[in-house]
Amino acid sequence: MQRDDGVLYYADLMGGVIGRLGIVDTAPGAQASLSVAAVTASTVEGNAGTASFSFTVTRSGDTASAFSVDWAVTGALGVDSRPADAADFAGGVLPGGTVSFGAGQTKATVTVAVAGDAAGEYNERFAVTLVNPTGGATILQANATAVIVNDDAGLAILAVSGSGVSRNEGSTGGTTVFPFTVTRSGDLDVAAGLFNADNLIA
Repeated sequence: MQRDDGVLYYADLMGGVIGRLGIVDTAPGAQASLSVAAVTASTVEGNAGTASFSFTVTRSGDTASAFSVDWAVTGALGVDSRPADAADFAGGVLPGGTVSFGAGQTKATVTVAVAGDAAGEYNERFAVTLVNPTGGATILQANATAVIVNDDAGLAILAVSGSGVSRNEGSTGGTTVFPFTVTRSGDLDVAAGLFNADNLIA
């Protein structure tokens, strides 16, 4: 049993013995927890210089002590984008670093610099991931993603979507049609097509 003093006891009711097993930590905020979220979920890359993406790292629970956590950027998959790579960031390398929290501090900011260019390309997605927290902290939300929006012409972008995700196959000898729509955006001045392994399908 546990009394209000936070100490765990056992009782032998037949023998009339009460013993002390140990102390249970019931204080709120006994362990620090970390989460990351995107402040800038998407922005255009620009034609030169850099564009900044901001992420907030928040800690809850124990805020009394100082500690740190590392972060790293990787390319991320998305239905409307392709994974970013090192060439998309300032200096031509995937960014990374360390966030340090002082005693009492609950929030910190991670800034990622994206390199601008004039090349037509797909929208590109990346993730900021938290790793290696110190001081016994745990990570509740390890990653957050953002999209680098292409703002340059010269690329035709094709996307396919379907309205019939699942349908009954029908009886023997019949056919069932699954409709899909191919949409093009970006450069519309030249012909573009979508190929499967064997031939042109759009």
